[in-house]
Amino acid sequence: MKKRNKLKIWEVLTEIKKHLCGSKDVDAPKWNGKKRFICHALFHAMGLEWWNRHKYKNNFPAYSLITERMGGSSTLENCLDTHGIEVYRLRDSRKKMQTYRHRWLDSLIKEFKEKDL
Repeated sequence: MKKRNKLKIWEVLTEIKKHLCGSKDVDAPKWNGKKRFICHALFHAMGLEWWNRHKYKNNFPAYSLITERMGGSSTLENCLDTHGIEVYRLRDSRKKMQTYRHRWLDSLIKEFKEKDL
């Protein structure tokens, strides 16, 4: 992997996917070594601890992009809830949200790869 500061946004997003648990793992203990949330997966992919994020978050344009796209919401569930989608009421909501996270990352990767950013 390239140095962190040399990665393009789409490359960072691709790394995040590798560290994000799948819908089948969301109920597994500790998510089979992966992270449940996108931002947690970002810091894990970069070899940093989530609890120390405030020290590093400004160094990652992908972090700013994700939080901006979520309208400042702390989780994707909260973001969808503000748009009237009550995720918590859905059957198998955790599995559906993991699938949604992966699909959302796929669309962001495609968007930024096409822009070569």
